[in-house]
Amino acid sequence: MNHIMKMDTIYVCLIIVIIAVLIYAYITSDYYYINAVLKPAFDQLNDGTAFRELNPDIKWKMVNMDIDGYINNKKIVTNKPSYEIANTRHAKNEFEYKNTLAAFLNNVIVFDIDSNEPLFITGASGMEDKPIDQYLPKDTVIAKSPHGYHYYFYNDTDTPISCYVGLMMNGVKYPVDLLTGHKQLIFMPPTRIESACYRWINSPVTHRIAPISQHARILDLFTYTKEFEIQPETPNMCISNSIPHMLCIVW
Repeated sequence: MNHIMKMDTIYVCLIIVIIAVLIYAYITSDYYYINAVLKPAFDQLNDGTAFRELNPDIKWKMVNMDIDGYINNKKIVTNKPSYEIANTRHAKNEFEYKNTLAAFLNNVIVFDIDSNEPLFITGASGMEDKPIDQYLPKDTVIAKSPHGYHYYFYNDTDTPISCYVGLMMNGVKYPVDLLTGHKQLIFMPPTRIESACYRWINSPVTHRIAPISQHARILDLFTYTKEFEIQPETPNMCISNSIPHMLCIVW
């Protein structure tokens, strides 16, 4: 009798282990990630009522694409999104079961800090005593990227704001970018590149994106930084020579 009970216990434990393994395999699969994680996030950011109510002035356009890691520290994208479709006001924007979410910035500005460590900028007037993130608003939309942080603003001024890659201050280049422009892309949570994830600290469905007019000193930081130039025929992109037909997003 005891022998039978022990065997029954073993079988039950074995079944539980098998079920646990199957559940783990499912929730870590690309199918689950794309269908249960990315698609709901895409729908929420693209058509979500909460986002539109909180951020009625935001004019980004959501897209999704395949990313296949990095080459020479550049994000490699396997399909080129259509700029004409993505930026057409009345275009039908559908989820295509790709593994990454991004947004054409349009009137959105992203202050991109590519450092996970506190970053001090020497020479920034009135902003050099503490890490640069301490001078940024904590109530705007903020995302954690694999290499740092994205702080979101929107351009509520009447003039275009230039894009800058690599903040220059007193001859020193800092890993800080100001990403702007309707042909720029910014990767968004819950995008996952290899094992590194993007995640929201302040989500756009719970927080308002701050107007840049109230944070003009952020723009003043880039006074001595050369404006980032992109080729009009292939904006913000380059074709990798090492892997044919692979597209890398470059900042």
